Amino acid sequence: MSVPPDASSRLVLVVASLLVGIVACRTPPKDGSLDPDEDTAGVDLPDDDTATDDTADDTGGEDTGSEDGGGEDGSDDGGGDDGTGDDGGDGGTGDDGGDGGAGDDGGDDSSTPEEICNGVDDDGDGEIDEDACPDVVVTDPATGRAYMVVETPMMWFDAEAYCTAYGYTLATIDDEAENLYVWELIFDGEDGVSTVNAHTWVGLHEDVGGSWEWSAGDAVAYTAWGGLEITDDYGTPTYGQAAAIGDEDTALWFEAPQTWFHHAICESP
Repeated sequence: MSVPPDASSRLVLVVASLLVGIVACRTPPKDGSLDPDEDTAGVDLPDDDTATDDTADDTGGEDTGSEDGGGEDGSDDGGGDDGTGDDGGDGGTGDDGGDGGAGDDGGDDSSTPEEICNGVDDDGDGEIDEDACPDVVVTDPATGRAYMVVETPMMWFDAEAYCTAYGYTLATIDDEAENLYVWELIFDGEDGVSTVNAHTWVGLHEDVGGSWEWSAGDAVAYTAWGGLEITDDYGTPTYGQAAAIGDEDTALWFEAPQTWFHHAICESP
């Protein structure tokens, strides 16, 4: 069937127009960018699922950025209450930490022990029982031993029990130097310490039927007898004899019944 000339011209124009439109639609923009509302295939994306909205809400918005990561949950939970807030303060340097470290208990535990009369240097100052005993106590700087001068007269065995009650024993004299030191304590020698100035028991004794020995159990290696021996009926046959220092002119000992009343010199362990 033949087409009229006018109809053919119109048909050609229509086809040409369609081709131009198709070519225009398939040709990308000159700057090479995509429409923000279209994906790479030219299909419209829903507004709620776009990169702009979802990225803002899920990644940099309330859920991830502010509240969960760096916002309320991040700041409050991570750096606030749990990290350096009230709980952290109380545990680290708050009330509990202060009380444990330098509180009352810590101060009491580190206090200096009190000196008591026991023959021991409790407070560690190099002096034994200073101002702690009922009698005068002096520490010999040469030996570190302390001597307590008992001013109340008593029998020898009572003097021994008195010394023991305070952690001492009746003095054991080991050599001439110690004997002179003790003698000066008793008779107010160069130190001017004691006020006894009278006959004073030491630890050397001889029980009935026994031999001379020191009350502390030491072997008798030194003596300073002055030749004076007193024996009578005042208990000697029953209780034995003991040694005492009794001459203010010389540091010699004399022998007397244990039942006699003399002062005493005690020695720390």
